[in-house]
Amino acid sequence: TVNDSPVALFTATDECLNVPVCFTDMSTISSSSINGWAWDFDDGTPIDVNQNPCHNFATSGIFSVTLAVSSVEGCVDSVTLPVNVYALPSLDAGLDTAICDGDSLILIANNPDAGTLSWNNGVADGVAFAPTIQGYYTVQSQSTMGCISSDSLLVTINNIPSVDLGPDINSCDAFVTLDA
Repeated sequence: TVNDSPVALFTATDECLNVPVCFTDMSTISSSSINGWAWDFDDGTPIDVNQNPCHNFATSGIFSVTLAVSSVEGCVDSVTLPVNVYALPSLDAGLDTAICDGDSLILIANNPDAGTLSWNNGVADGVAFAPTIQGYYTVQSQSTMGCISSDSLLVTINNIPSVDLGPDINSCDAFVTLDA
């Protein structure tokens, strides 16, 4: 008896780093059934035997993912397809900073990947503003592939010191000595 062999096939969507890639088994067999799956994600992790797994890749890159399927009769087929895991955009909000109450500040994020920038609290990158809220200001960068990174910096607002030199003194003398 000649048994039918399965035909291995799967689909997966390319994802950003830190987003699970979910795989869908599309394998077929004409007159029997498939009862075994073995996924090799090309990243050194153990073989996954689930039919439709989701997998978290630890690094970005192009991975040659292999699916091997087996029929109840023991016939095997495999397929290897590329899966892209996109890197997150590089982003640096800058150093924590302190200003005096009422002073202006310009926040400029270091965004070498040239992604789209968006600050919270209504801040625009590179535009002066007078912070009224002390706390963390967060910027997000979105790459052309839709991957998002974020970074924050702390803005501390210091009160303007008040100075009291005592009562005013009127003097016709050329020299006045102040004792503070």
